[in-house]
Amino acid sequence: GISIALGLGAGAGQFLAGYMSPDWRTPFLIVSIPAIVLVVIYCGTTREPKRGGAEMVYDENGDQIINDETITWEKFKAIFSKPTAILIFLQGLPGILPWGVAQVFLNDFLNVEKELDPKE
Repeated sequence: GISIALGLGAGAGQFLAGYMSPDWRTPFLIVSIPAIVLVVIYCGTTREPKRGGAEMVYDENGDQIINDETITWEKFKAIFSKPTAILIFLQGLPGILPWGVAQVFLNDFLNVEKELDPKE
């Protein structure tokens, strides 16, 4: 959800920047105002769900167990002591980086290097 919102916000800001030239900052301000309003509404109308409350996990007596554990440094080290976890983590950089470059710099590249008008 957050990744989609960030991508849509950046994309909308760049799209609007092409139509509000030469000031590219104004579209990002325009896009951020509704986001701030939605955050205030969201925080005022929702509650943080109880951790593990939607999971139906029972102990041997049939009582529901609520998971209230937190990640500690020892658990973190235990997770990353496994080669699989390290590989999954490391594949994230080459998997995410090209999308970030395309989203952020492609518009500028096409405008400056290929001399395309942002309104096209």
